[in-house]
Amino acid sequence: MANEVVDVSQEEQKEYEDRFLEGGERLMVYDLLEMQGRRDQTTDPDVQQYLEAKRLYKQGYEKCFKIPKSLEEDELVPHAEEIKDAAETMVSAWLMDDRGASMSERVLILGQQYEKILLKDIPESEREGFFVRESLLFSAWI
Repeated sequence: MANEVVDVSQEEQKEYEDRFLEGGERLMVYDLLEMQGRRDQTTDPDVQQYLEAKRLYKQGYEKCFKIPKSLEEDELVPHAEEIKDAAETMVSAWLMDDRGASMSERVLILGQQYEKILLKDIPESEREGFFVRESLLFSAWI
């Protein structure tokens, strides 16, 4: 039985691997331009917008991995600004070009964390129907 406890402890210490939902992490023609170092050879504004959205998304995505995956309010409060920043950065990327913003399990968790942080100081009686622009957009994205 002691071995089982050690195994569980070791399992918990493994690095979290995010899983993208169906259709996520798809390779686009624009990505090939970037991979071949030919991004500067096009003047197509869609290419630039897509790659900027992807860069912004990656920035927010990396931020969300610095936040615990917990949904417990006492664990989220110290990370409130990081949660807001990561969520709003990713929503901005999605608005810029949804093809550059892939949905994953960790992004879904971030959405729940974002809602908890936004509603933290709102009285229970006022929570029904309380939304902010980014919250609605995050829900639309999901």
